Amino acid sequence: GRQECQDPRPGGASTTAREPATGEDGDVDRLRLTGYAVAQLFLAVVLIALAVLWIVGGALVVVWVGLGILAGVVPATRWIANLHRSMAARTLGQPVPVPYRPIPRGQGFFAKAGVVVADPMTWRDLAWVFLAPAVGLVVSILVLVLLLGVVTAVIWWFVTPPLMTARAHFDRFFLAYSRTEKLEQRVQALTESRADLVDTSAAELRRLERDLHDGAQARLVALSMSLG
Repeated sequence: GRQECQDPRPGGASTTAREPATGEDGDVDRLRLTGYAVAQLFLAVVLIALAVLWIVGGALVVVWVGLGILAGVVPATRWIANLHRSMAARTLGQPVPVPYRPIPRGQGFFAKAGVVVADPMTWRDLAWVFLAPAVGLVVSILVLVLLLGVVTAVIWWFVTPPLMTARAHFDRFFLAYSRTEKLEQRVQALTESRADLVDTSAAELRRLERDLHDGAQARLVALSMSLG
């Protein structure tokens, strides 16, 4: 069947694990997993280039040039990460939600940049960018070498599913929040909402007290003038 998961935070995107690599009868589509390995091999090269751009952009941000580099690197990183989320979801047969905070529309560059910087997933993406190329190259090359070898094809048949499953778990660890983290974020959001509500109520109470005090004082002044 098809599984779908909606991110609990406002603006969270959903992802659907369509046609998982492991069927309901337990049969594994090894060719599809190998296809993912090929894709991840090429994407590992792209990730290396993105890692270099992250370093250059971060180093040059003090002279403003880095902002332009990072403005292009961040969406490119998220696009590549979403591709891996999709492959991980289909490999595991479980949804891997896209967990980014929604970027406000109609806002200026720095307002949008503030949302991106404050998003914890931005920094998890960054850590993943530096670690994923090594993992992707090792796993993908191993799967392909085993497939192309005459003798090792039997080994490929048995080791490809656990290798690609391990790779999918690696990606999901960095690119998706765990259930505990989601609960912690929910508690934090509720705490902040409650604090905002208390502040609003306190401000409204102070306004009413001020209005009552000012109104009573004005009536006393008017009464004293009429009596005088």
